[in-house]
Amino acid sequence: MSKIISVLYYLFIIIILGIFSYKFYFVCDDAYISFQYARNLASGFGLTFNRGLDPVEGYTNFLWVIIESFFYYINVPLQLIMPLISFLSLVIFVGFLRKLIKEKLKFNDYVCFFTLLSVAFFPSFFIWSTSGLETLPYSILMFLLFYYLIIDDGKNENKILLISLILSLIRFEGVFFAILIYFLQIFKKKFNFKLFLKFFIIYSLYTICRYIYFGDLFPNTVYTKVGISFPVIMRGINYNISFLLNEPLSILSIFGLIIMLKDKVKFSTEYLIMYLSLFFYPIIVGGDFLPYYRFLVPFCVFQVLTFSYLINAVNDKKFVKISFLFIFIGLLLISFLNVYNISIFNRDLLTKFHFRFNTPEFRTEIESYNYLNENNYKRKLLSNVLNKLEKELENNENPSIVLGGIGLVAFNTNFIVYDIYGLVNKDLRNIKVKNLRSPGHDKRVKPEFFLKYKPYLTEIKLNFRNRRLTWYQENIAKSKMYNNYSILNLPTEDKDLSVLMLRRLK
Repeated sequence: MSKIISVLYYLFIIIILGIFSYKFYFVCDDAYISFQYARNLASGFGLTFNRGLDPVEGYTNFLWVIIESFFYYINVPLQLIMPLISFLSLVIFVGFLRKLIKEKLKFNDYVCFFTLLSVAFFPSFFIWSTSGLETLPYSILMFLLFYYLIIDDGKNENKILLISLILSLIRFEGVFFAILIYFLQIFKKKFNFKLFLKFFIIYSLYTICRYIYFGDLFPNTVYTKVGISFPVIMRGINYNISFLLNEPLSILSIFGLIIMLKDKVKFSTEYLIMYLSLFFYPIIVGGDFLPYYRFLVPFCVFQVLTFSYLINAVNDKKFVKISFLFIFIGLLLISFLNVYNISIFNRDLLTKFHFRFNTPEFRTEIESYNYLNENNYKRKLLSNVLNKLEKELENNENPSIVLGGIGLVAFNTNFIVYDIYGLVNKDLRNIKVKNLRSPGHDKRVKPEFFLKYKPYLTEIKLNFRNRRLTWYQENIAKSKMYNNYSILNLPTEDKDLSVLMLRRLK
């Protein structure tokens, strides 16, 4: 009977996750950057964003791109298959977690159910389950490596080696966390040097190949980041405080960790180090632009297990158990209601921890999520306009465009893209940043920066009911630097929107 109940609540959790993931399905523009690399690789142009130009490593998810290129090659839509893979990884994680809690930790169904419930109703999980990015698989792989190497005492060396390599290849910073997990073995008074050496040699060979191909030791995005500084760290602190205010269930995980340490769980010290490392990582790098705390998803994965220890600690005390249950479900609902723009904290308080500095107005996470979806809609309209322009060209096989928000447009057209944020071109590496903007978007130049490349199209602006036309003509089109360009105001499939741009004269 217990097994039947266990299977039933597992299916219930998966159904809930499926409903929420479907409802909040979105493929963010950053995912299309990887799609573009995959498209070019599958089409025989190599690992490059811009066909015909020197390759620049504008992605941080090599293995994810390779997987995408395979599916693109066999004509499977990346917008469907990559979110599906991400969601399936979450389904597998829930099943693995259920087995770990019941069989390894020997906790009962009550503890297991409410632990898994925290996954089903936690926004960061279901929002990032369909983004098209590697966020969830990467986070889950990190947890699996910790499990097999630390919790399971490193018994299965082949599995550990494979997981550590996949983790390191699926996202660039994964290698640093993999190394950290390997060295956590020291706390268990053992270190599998032979296994680590195998991992190190294989990854080093990959790094050498990458350096030969791209000419850089690190991905281009690392060079376009500002680096560690006090303002960056302060923005990262705001990022993490905002996370705790919006998803306060995470605060409970601290108490679960304390119980693990108090009960002297054999892997509690190692878990504490991972917990703190994953929480402080976004602070060091200054946060992330995308909604629902993408850089804290690995932390969210690790915090789930601490919930099981917390729930189990109050399991045998009836009054405490009932009181805790109300608190747990209450905080879970508060975190969940975030996706409906409902918060127990007023907007003025949330605004104090604003970290997306390129937007003067504060946006909640769901507002930021909706903003990205709206931008994707506009970029699709722009892509259709650009495709029509491409067809009019006769002798220009690789027309170029200056743009920000490059992923979806590049993937749906054949334009060479000069990115004003420098993600896929090396031009912005030495730009000095005076004032921080949104995380990952600190280095930004005006479109005229790329005039040296004589772009075919530049100064792209969406025009709502022609309200910007006069401003555009007076402030951009008349500029002397654009003497060789003519203004275009082209309609889109949306009757309220047109696209303003400058086209280079032949």
